[in-house]
Amino acid sequence: QRVSDLVTETIPLQTGDTVIVAVSGGPDSVALLHILGTALPLIRFIAVYVDHGLRPHETGAEIELVEELARQLRAGFKRIAVDVKTTAQENGASIEETARTLRYQGLEAIRRQYRATAIAVAHTADDQAEELLIRLIRGCGRKGLSGMRLRNGWIIRPLLQATKETLLHYLRA
Repeated sequence: QRVSDLVTETIPLQTGDTVIVAVSGGPDSVALLHILGTALPLIRFIAVYVDHGLRPHETGAEIELVEELARQLRAGFKRIAVDVKTTAQENGASIEETARTLRYQGLEAIRRQYRATAIAVAHTADDQAEELLIRLIRGCGRKGLSGMRLRNGWIIRPLLQATKETLLHYLRA
């Protein structure tokens, strides 16, 4: 209950809103979908799995997990595929940066398709600490040290104040 209260108080959503939820099948995003789907029954959620084409042996099981969880929570489900390797080679960019860019482009396309209020991603307090450390090492200014925001345009991060340990405990319960 504590985690769901934290999420609902952090990111206010209105009855009738539609929210795209990025769900990879990992514990953070699974917890996010479950928390949102159970704590906010009057919000329409669409779970979106982005297939980056990088882990073909694991993708099928992840898609099945996300699709089944979405069905149980009466959420919509969409799967999108992006070609990270080819795009990274064409642009001379890293796999990680290309995957991130294509993922957010795909999520934004789904958001527009459904006229959704927001795109929820499962960044946690642990991710925030890691991001701040990386920015510090790279030599960012004061603005960079502010870290990720709870809301940045269409992107919302309802779990930004929760730790991975808290989410794992929630999932076990």
